[in-house]
Amino acid sequence: LAGTLTPLARFAFFGPVPLILTHGNVPGCGKGLSVSTAVTIATGQDVPRTVPPEGDEEFRKRITALALAGEPVVLLDEVPGSLGSPALNAALTGTDWGDRILGVSGIANVPLNIVWYATGNNITFVGDLPRRVLPIRLQSQLERPEERQGFRHPNLMQWVRQ
Repeated sequence: LAGTLTPLARFAFFGPVPLILTHGNVPGCGKGLSVSTAVTIATGQDVPRTVPPEGDEEFRKRITALALAGEPVVLLDEVPGSLGSPALNAALTGTDWGDRILGVSGIANVPLNIVWYATGNNITFVGDLPRRVLPIRLQSQLERPEERQGFRHPNLMQWVRQ
């Protein structure tokens, strides 16, 4: 519910929002579909996906590019094992972003209103990130949950878009 309502309410309040992390115990338990459903309901569009960059320097550059583009939502998809960086921590606690623009001798100071999502399996956090995360844990008892059948809406995303 929070994953759906946060993008809708983002401009109704001033302040940062937590990263909404959907992590599971096994691949195929529905993490990406859960986020896609929530964002499509809220925005009417698919969620832009990106993989988490390696290292804080790359995270800083990615955040700057996303802020300059004015992206309202971003999914860090398939986080491999651990998540965290000082740049991400700063982005999750601030409302403005200032950083050097790549290839330009200047600084960008832009609003940072991104609603961050992340998915992965059995993710651990680095540094202060746990205080900035709303965790959603999906547990499957199945060895191959992607093979499940008998859903009320077999093509959920098509149903959501309609």
